[in-house]
Amino acid sequence: MPQPPDYSDICRPILLITGGRDCLREAGFGPDLQKQIPGSELCVMAEAGHCPHIEESQKVNARIIRFLGGFLCALLGAKSDLDCGIPSHNSTDASPIPMRTIPPTIF
Repeated sequence: MPQPPDYSDICRPILLITGGRDCLREAGFGPDLQKQIPGSELCVMAEAGHCPHIEESQKVNARIIRFLGGFLCALLGAKSDLDCGIPSHNSTDASPIPMRTIPPTIF
């Protein structure tokens, strides 16, 4: 039986998006994968199945924009998401965009 992949060496910002009703993956797949990737973020789309990017495309897009927005804010030297003009919320998440540090090799 092949060994499962080792994701612990990933050292880039990672946003994992999974479907809460994914019947093609084992239960707990997302949280288990997140534990293997240091510093990763997990977003579970509760109502989506195996393809949340299709089933919940607007929510997934909004979440990706929030994730990437933290880097843009950091690049612009903003002290908060309000300083860089990126919307800080969508209809499902009113929390501020977390400011992110940019690994030196990402850009």
